[in-house]
Amino acid sequence: MERVTRKVLLRATTLVILCAAVFAGAGYRTSQHLRSTLIDESEESSLAAATGFAETVSEWILTDSLQHLERGVEIMLLGSSRYVQIGYEDRMLIDGRAEEWEQAALPSVDRLPARATVHTLPLKGHLIIETTLPLRERSFTVGFVRVGTYSQLLESRLQRLNWLLGAVGAILWLFAAAAICWIVIRQARRTATASIGESLGNVAPLRELFAQRPIVIDLRARTISCQGESRLLTPKPFGLLTLLLSDSSHIFSDREIMEAIWPDCRYTSANDVHQCVYRLRRLLNDIDPDLGLCIANVKGFGYRFEANDRVGFEGVDFEHARSQ
Repeated sequence: MERVTRKVLLRATTLVILCAAVFAGAGYRTSQHLRSTLIDESEESSLAAATGFAETVSEWILTDSLQHLERGVEIMLLGSSRYVQIGYEDRMLIDGRAEEWEQAALPSVDRLPARATVHTLPLKGHLIIETTLPLRERSFTVGFVRVGTYSQLLESRLQRLNWLLGAVGAILWLFAAAAICWIVIRQARRTATASIGESLGNVAPLRELFAQRPIVIDLRARTISCQGESRLLTPKPFGLLTLLLSDSSHIFSDREIMEAIWPDCRYTSANDVHQCVYRLRRLLNDIDPDLGLCIANVKGFGYRFEANDRVGFEGVDFEHARSQ
């Protein structure tokens, strides 16, 4: 039984891990798509704002209004912008930065941009949306405007997304662990019941005679038959019957029955045994009114299978019944 349980555990674990891996892969792809969507929306918003500022900068440069440029940069830095750089020809006209960004090492602009670019990058522990736009005069690029914007909304959304994915992942693995435990416990109970029946397979041929009436117990099909009447036994009553038949001279205590019928359950009690005995007697009486009396209660000791005045009992040898 222990070997079977380990085998089932290995198979169940493999199956559940494979399923969890599939769901995790799908979740990862979904998270990447959501992350990309959030970043794209924020980048589009930053690009629109920077484009409007760059158009104004071009007008100020044409009119040689340096004071307007400086004032415009100051206003940008009062908002969510962390740095604003304006380059013209071969020199940096303005390099405006927020207070905490004065010493920050920013990526250099090696050449004048041919078109507008926007991307998100980590700087100083924050996500910065950097937008670079060309300044043109008569279709020629003569400078650039670079704006680094801190989007607190984007950062908080990504944090919530990561938290949500982490919670979903944890729940998924909890369900996986619960599924493994359920499969193993279910198989262990089946194996325990089957092992009781298999223990009867090394003795003489099955011949149960009750008042010259043959009683046939099929351990594979879990059925009991008498003169054409057949009943399917549920796992627990079937396990109890095969246990009592395995040694009719032995009185099985409540503890022995619990260990055999509920091997992996720590919360069984004598009341569970009594209920199981009651169900077994009722099933046997459905076949023959006298059969239930053979499940005897030896007060203070336990239960055994024995004959009585109404049901004759001849020396019975028990074996695993083979289906016809």
